Parts: sequence; C-alpha cells; structure tokens
Amino acid sequence: VVVSLQAMLSTLLASALAAAPEKVLLTMRTSLAKDDLAAAISAGKTALQSCSADKASEAPLHRVLNASVHGLERKQQLLSATPKPMPKLEKALKSAGKKLKAVKDEFDGEELLSKDDKATIAKAEAAERAARLAIDEAKVVERVKAGRGMSALPFSSLLASLRAGPHAGKLTVLSEAPLVVTVDDFLGAAGKEALADLPAVLDSLAHEEEGSPQLCLGDAPDKAVTKKVEEAIKEAKKAASKGKAHCNATAALVSIAANYSEAGGGGPPGSTPDSGCGPLTPALDAALTQRDAAWMIIGANKAADLLDAAISGVVGFTAQDAEAAFAQVEERMVERDDPATVEVPPEWDEEEDGEWEPSKLPGETYEAALAKVVQLSAADASPPGLGLAYAYSSSPEILRYRAATGGGRKLALECDDFASESPVSAVLGAHLYATTVPKGKGGEDTFPALGVSVRPEAGRLLLFEVAMPGGGCDPASAAASAPLKPGGADKLLLSKWFYSAPAFDRGANNAETPQQPPRKVLCDAENGCQRREPAGRPQQGAAVQAAHSYRAPPQ
Repeated sequence: VVVSLQAMLSTLLASALAAAPEKVLLTMRTSLAKDDLAAAISAGKTALQSCSADKASEAPLHRVLNASVHGLERKQQLLSATPKPMPKLEKALKSAGKKLKAVKDEFDGEELLSKDDKATIAKAEAAERAARLAIDEAKVVERVKAGRGMSALPFSSLLASLRAGPHAGKLTVLSEAPLVVTVDDFLGAAGKEALADLPAVLDSLAHEEEGSPQLCLGDAPDKAVTKKVEEAIKEAKKAASKGKAHCNATAALVSIAANYSEAGGGGPPGSTPDSGCGPLTPALDAALTQRDAAWMIIGANKAADLLDAAISGVVGFTAQDAEAAFAQVEERMVERDDPATVEVPPEWDEEEDGEWEPSKLPGETYEAALAKVVQLSAADASPPGLGLAYAYSSSPEILRYRAATGGGRKLALECDDFASESPVSAVLGAHLYATTVPKGKGGEDTFPALGVSVRPEAGRLLLFEVAMPGGGCDPASAAASAPLKPGGADKLLLSKWFYSAPAFDRGANNAETPQQPPRKVLCDAENGCQRREPAGRPQQGAAVQAAHSYRAPPQ
C-alpha cells in the first residue's frame, strides 16, 4: 500500500509539473513553511529528474531547481552540525596563533629557509587558518539554527502598513505568501517629473566616460550570441565592399577568434583585457544588447535620489513624504534667513535702529543639502528615516530593456542564501516602472510559481518578497521578465533591494566607489547581453558620507 501510495504521489507530481512545471517551487515553499525541509528537497529532486538542463525551454527552471535543492541541502547539513563550544574554539585559535608566532619568531632574520623550515611555517599557518575557519563555521551554524530576526525589520509588517494607507496610492495584492503587490498613483508632481527624467539620466551616463566600451563574450561564448556577431561582421564587410551604408568599426573586425579571444582588446589604455572581451561597435551594440543597467550613487542625481526615497517611503522607512523632504533640500540650496536670527532681539529699537533684518545663510550645494536632510533622520526614530533606508537597501539601479532586441530576463532567483548563513541577505525587491509597455508587447514581470504577471505602467511600483519568514531564500519567488516584442516600447524602471540587516555593502556590490570599471556589454547564456554603464557618481560625496554613517558593521 505504501509503495502504491508513493507511486500515486509521484504520478500526481509529474502530471502537475507537466501542466505548470514552475508550480513545484510553490510546493517546495509550502513544505518549508511547515518546517518540512526533507519534503522540500525531495520535491525539488523529483522535479529535477523531469527537467532537462540541455533544453533551452527548461534550462532556466533547471538552474532555479538546482540552486534551490543545493541551498536547502546546505541548510540541512548545517542544522545537523554540532560544532565545538565557542570557548574551546577560541582557545584553540589562541593556541594556534601563539604557535604560529613562535615559529615565525624562530626563523625571523634568516635569509634562506630550508624546505623543512618552510614546511613547518606552512603547517603552523594552516593550523591557525583552520582554527579561524572552525570559528566562522560555528558562527554560521549558530546563525542558521537561530534564524533571522525578520520581525525586527522596519518593513516586517509591510502588507499591514500598506493596507493602513500612510502613503497615497492604489494597492493591489497579487500574492500574500510570498508577498507580491503593486502600488499605483503614489507619486506627486515632482515624482512624476523625476520619473520622466530617468531615460535622459541613463543616456547621460553612457556619454560621461572616456574610452571605448567592451563586448565580453566570456571563455565559452553562447552560440546564439557568437552567431549574431559573425553575421554582423559578415554583413558589414559585404556592405562595405558594395559601397553601401555600413558600420566601419564592425567591417574592420576579423572574427570571434581574432577579436574576442583572451588577448582581445577594447579596454582603456594600460588596462588588462578581460577574457573573451573585444571592441563593442555601434552595430554590435544595436544587434546584441538587450538590457542597459547603471547603479546610481546617492547624491549623483536628484531625480534618482527622489524616486529612491519615494520607494523607501512606501516600504515604511519615513513618515515624511519624499517630495516634501526634497522640497527641504531645494530650500537649503537657495539663500535663506538664518533661523537663529529671525526673532527681533529685545534690545533692538526699530524707531531708532530701523527694520530688523535677519542674517542670511548662503545656498548649499545639492549634495550638502541632501546630506543635511539625511542627517535629520535619527537612527532610533520611528519610522527610521532616510539614513536607515540607505543602510538597509541597495543603491537604486536604472534598468532599460530594449524592445529592438527582444529584451527580457529568463527565470531566475534573486536570492541565494537558503540557510540564512550569511550576515546579510535580500528580503524585498522593488521595481518602479518609468515607461508603459502596451498590452501584447511583452515586458511583463512574471512569478510563474504564483501565477502572477505584472505589466509595466509608468508610475507603478512592484514590491515582492524573496525571503521566507525565517529569512532563507524563497524558491517560489523565482521571477522572469517576458521578452519585449520588436516595434513596441522599451521597458525602463528603477530597481532596488531591501536587506535583512543595516549592513549591506554598497561599495562592494553596487560600485559605490570613485573608481569605476570600464563600460561593458556582458553576454552569457543565462542573461543574454547586458550593457553595464559606470555608476552615476556625485561630485564630492557629502551625501554618501552622511548616509554611510547609518550602516552597521558586518557581523
């Protein structure tokens, strides 16, 4: 009977997968919500057997399932681990450190070390390194078993907060577990104006940097991409030979092997070429690039900053309307009365001294004014304010999917920590659409496991959870962006992420640094071809410094 029941369940699961294969991700989520980790892993493995990594239509789901199963097995492994007590591990590290120091002191000053001496030092270094790793692993196990303190997050009760309606706008709940909602018509006049400016902001970044952009195909280029490159080169050469209009730079190329090998060029003078990179000609850019992307560092652009603050406001980080906050910024940018001198001094006699005139404060730069407004939000305020919104989130990213090349994104997870082992992980995604894509022209953001599809409309905000209540990655949150149809509108949006702790490192993850990598179009089988522009950067960095002070040190 048991065998028969198991066979029946397998048949039912196989039938469900055939009808809507992504639904298994929701099945896995349901098991995780019941703390049945084994059942979630089993469902994922069964689905993997029915899904081929070699079929183009099934490869994205296969990648998501594979990542989910491996992530959950890692969690299972960590939950069953029993590391030594931390005092013993710390004692072992201290002892290993002393031994390493003693060994190094013993050989200090010797110019030539024997093979045995070097081996002794290497052994002591390995022992000290192993002791450190044991402590790190014990901390990871402790984190995994404790889970994340999700209830303490400023946006932990997001749905209730949105339903309470502290911000204007139309709320539509598309899914509650995981949460997927849209908020329409929440921007005021200044926000709408900023939204309309985003295309020009992205275009301006493409012209700021000197040097030619690179096309990077990688060590194992995608066959579909290489075919397009070879066809573009062939067509340009043919047009040139017949005296027809063509791209001179593309006609000058030789082949994939000659121009996009490991020794290929295309980077700035003095730089080391990346593997598989070469020139990005205008013709190749137009033929290949499906998505443009650029991070925006705080203080670099008022439109991006205002919209960033507006998103954070809807999520629950500030009670003050973003547009009102930026009105304060503008007020500080013009000469104004000094508040400390507005009141007439008691000893002032208007009949004798004339009309009292307050002292004037000079107008501040945009960055300085924004920094002051950020600093007005106290770290322990409720709601927390713009400072902590910065600490809990990523930089805003401008994304443009090109209709001419069928821009889209295949099914993928936006999270990768299923065990809650890292100190900081993504919890909530936000997409603020700046353009409207007409019905039937593609561009929908879809959550196949949930049966949810969202069409881009200018001014619409899409919010979606990617973490389970315990903090681990939610397999059901896997999302895709439907390919745009040629002849339709481009899809442009401002995207950002909110994290589980106020310690997200924008410098390491969002290029929040003075030095920027060269412009590139990166192509791979999973994501197609994306053009990455250098981040929009402020002139001085006053706002960055002000906001950065709210970050907590990584644990």
